[in-house]
Amino acid sequence: GIEMCKAIKKINPEQEIIITTAHSETGYFMEAIQLQINSYLLKPVDKNLLTKNILSIAKNQKLNDDLIEKQALMEEIANLQNNLLVVYDDNNTLIFANKHFLNFFNVKDCNEFLSEFSCLKKSFIKLEDMFYHDASNNKHWTQDIETLEHDKRLVSINDRQQSTKTFVVNIKKVAINNHKICTFSEITHIATKKKELELKAYIDELTQIPNRAKFNECF
Repeated sequence: GIEMCKAIKKINPEQEIIITTAHSETGYFMEAIQLQINSYLLKPVDKNLLTKNILSIAKNQKLNDDLIEKQALMEEIANLQNNLLVVYDDNNTLIFANKHFLNFFNVKDCNEFLSEFSCLKKSFIKLEDMFYHDASNNKHWTQDIETLEHDKRLVSINDRQQSTKTFVVNIKKVAINNHKICTFSEITHIATKKKELELKAYIDELTQIPNRAKFNECF
């Protein structure tokens, strides 16, 4: 029985197994525990106990299947978004990135992204009016950006073609597990238009130097 269990576990480590045996030796029992056998029933088998164990395994399997199905559904929903989306766990470890995020950085998964950047903040570009998290700052970047007003939560990031894009960041905390869902909505066009309007308002077209309106704002 034990040898068969070893062979089964080698094929599928997650396989649920119930052993029915006449062996009551401690060594046999300990070996079954090491193999992570679900139940160890001595012969003659108590049918009620066997039924109870089977139902318990079936219930746990159903819960696991439901969880996998819900995770797959949530991943599909995340991938349908046009925004970049990442999820951090309660230890601020990156645990999920949607397809749009992975395509933006030209990586296949979170591990490849982290091997290239080590953390998301290292992809942020230091520009005027943009949030930038200095490498010497030991706090997680989400903690700092959350202290800003929503309209100030802007970051600049280069895509895989090295074209600079501007994003507004939104962070949602999940109460049940303290995970953070971070979305990056691209506003590059809006940010560019804003800069153009500022130039028209504050820079003299003829001399290309700051005008009185800019002087009044600064002083």
